[in-house]
Amino acid sequence: MNWGTFKTLLTDALVDHLHPIQVRYEEIISDPAYLDGVLAEGATKAAAIADATLNNVYQAMGFLRR
Repeated sequence: MNWGTFKTLLTDALVDHLHPIQVRYEEIISDPAYLDGVLAEGATKAAAIADATLNNVYQAMGFLRR
């Protein structure tokens, strides 16, 4: 197989493989309320983890947290 034929086959395979991802991306990006909800949920989870980590650090260093 020569390079020209390979490039065409590779391009077609990539387009086919990425199509479902592109469709799902469009679904998500077109619903701002859903996206905001996912981001808010992630922020809440991240804040809880960060708070626990910070408490452990303060305790290990002997600081009192206010």
